[in-house]
Amino acid sequence: MPEPLNIGADLAGHAYALAHDATVMTAWVGDSPSVRKRRDIKRYVKEPGYDQKVKALLDPDVSEIYHHPRGSAIYLKRPERIHDEGDQLTAYHMTHERAAKALVALACSRGWTSIVFNGPHDFILAAMREAVAKGMPVHPRDPGQRLILEQIMGEGSGAMGTVAIPMAFVPPAEPPFPHDPIPEPAPPQPAPEVPAAPLLKMANDMATKLALRRQSRLSTDESHDNDPINPKGPKGP
Repeated sequence: MPEPLNIGADLAGHAYALAHDATVMTAWVGDSPSVRKRRDIKRYVKEPGYDQKVKALLDPDVSEIYHHPRGSAIYLKRPERIHDEGDQLTAYHMTHERAAKALVALACSRGWTSIVFNGPHDFILAAMREAVAKGMPVHPRDPGQRLILEQIMGEGSGAMGTVAIPMAFVPPAEPPFPHDPIPEPAPPQPAPEVPAAPLLKMANDMATKLALRRQSRLSTDESHDNDPINPKGPKGP
């Protein structure tokens, strides 16, 4: 039994995937068209006879086509489906090979002059091979895709023969920025030792100064005691 349609959930899931740059099997027009040209391309989904063209192209797999404001959802053998927005095609729950054939066929049928792919490595490989076989120019998005495309083109021309496609492209690590080594801090130096003799001399000098100061104070007090003008002692009645 095929799964029942849940169009609302499918549209919400598709919108979420696009908003969060999820790795989904996607193809879109690769000529970077102007806003006006892109608007014209997107109108293709609303043209009369769109459903018949899609069914003729993908039949007998098409089970239903649902139109919404942004485009259409093409349901194949459930749960397989393709979201068509005119200038962008996204496949869900399909094998990489089936998705590659369907998306490239739809792109060719509406006159795209080039194509860009996004998605898992195996899908990119299958989709690029399908596009090259159909004569559709491919614009790689990054150095990894460029390497895959060059190897596929080499396979077709026989210049390179069959080349193993890497499972993933890992960009070379950039060399570290040159910098001067940071010098290690000098070890802490012990405080210089003060010889005992100067310390003793300083103590003796301090004691001598205190003794002289005390003697000077006593002498001052004695001079006041012997002063006849201002004698000290108990006052008379």
